[in-house]
Amino acid sequence: MRVVRTAALAAGTATAVLFGLVVAQGRRIREEIPRLPAADGPRRGRSPGAGPALRVAVLGDSTGAGVGLADIRDSLAPQLAEALAVRTGRDVHWRLAARPGATARQAHADLLPELDDAGWRPDLVVLSLGVNDVTALRPPAAWRRDTTALVSAVRHRFGAVPTLAAGLPPFSRFPTLPNPLRTMLAAYAALLDRIYAAVLQAANGRHVAVSPRLIDGAGFFASDGFHPSAVGVRKWAELLADAAVDRWAWATAPARQGGTTPARRSDATEAQKLKVQPNAGQPITESTANPTNNAIR
Repeated sequence: MRVVRTAALAAGTATAVLFGLVVAQGRRIREEIPRLPAADGPRRGRSPGAGPALRVAVLGDSTGAGVGLADIRDSLAPQLAEALAVRTGRDVHWRLAARPGATARQAHADLLPELDDAGWRPDLVVLSLGVNDVTALRPPAAWRRDTTALVSAVRHRFGAVPTLAAGLPPFSRFPTLPNPLRTMLAAYAALLDRIYAAVLQAANGRHVAVSPRLIDGAGFFASDGFHPSAVGVRKWAELLADAAVDRWAWATAPARQGGTTPARRSDATEAQKLKVQPNAGQPITESTANPTNNAIR
């Protein structure tokens, strides 16, 4: 019995030390990661095509806002519109509501209303959220509530609109994150991503998993090693466009050639291969993961 108590005490001490290290690393990373600005530019635009207009709305965080990019045209919404125009041959009109640091709950309360415009209803709503919920260690039950409420609010506002969610990226590939922080966030992101996929499936939407292979390619990250570069955003947009066309079959006109940033056949094929489930990560479960501290703030 004494041996058991001693082992339990040692395990508890090791866990406390590890958690303290993770908290310290999180604070240091917040101080050391360069604060890159969001890209300037319009929050709506168009990628021309021959077919009938396809309207796309993007709700997002720093990736949607173009943090680390010099031109808003390199951000997710216009890149996704271009990829959809190439694949469908249709005229794609896009609108963006995004803010650096936004969580799913904040997107529901603050960003979704920005898309209000009498007479304009999207044919597709894309969600690019969750990274800030991971770094804030949003409890799994709260994350489920937040994402369920957001998807429900989208449907309430726009009707039964197709909804596509970009899966949470594999934090294990973020070069700016040290271990054990990187491993812990990767495991936690995998847990929240499984919940996210279930929420989208229940709403008849589409969750698009992000494979580590997508991120491992050269030039994916911006200079801060945390946000995607223009190259990374384009790859991400092509993955989402492939998933959207596959799920909802929008092509009503011959796919057009050319464009400002056309998707190459090899890129589209590679993106199709990358539709895999997220890594399971460490053995965290929704019932046991309920952190009360914020490891990153």
